[in-house]
Amino acid sequence: MAVAEGSPPDRTRLTGQPAKYSVAALVNWRSIWHDWAMTISSHTERLSKAKARLERAEALVVSDREVLSGEPCIRGTRVPVYLIGALAHAQGVRKTHAAYPFLTVEQIELVSLYVSEHPRKDRPRQTRLPKPYSTKRGRTPIVRL
Repeated sequence: MAVAEGSPPDRTRLTGQPAKYSVAALVNWRSIWHDWAMTISSHTERLSKAKARLERAEALVVSDREVLSGEPCIRGTRVPVYLIGALAHAQGVRKTHAAYPFLTVEQIELVSLYVSEHPRKDRPRQTRLPKPYSTKRGRTPIVRL
């Protein structure tokens, strides 16, 4: 007894029990498979767009030992990437654009994406931030950025 290609095997012959699936169930599985394939294709499309955007962000950033001792900067400028990324994260893209009007909004968004995908590898810098009031011992506390 030959089994047609694409059809399920004869379950009675394999397990000794009758098949539990009807033709309607097989048609339903095919529609589920089609829906699943459509869902995967929409995710694949979204991921390919995100990958292209990240590649544009990586192409925008340049690192040269002659410019700011190798600090990653925006191509064509001497503006550090991590500074713009921190400002965009803390204050928003519009306020960062107001502070750096020669950068486009898209450049700031791409730099913010670059910073989120490529965090610094060093230890966080320690910076003393001035406070409007003094502490008990008159020193300004160390704040990690």
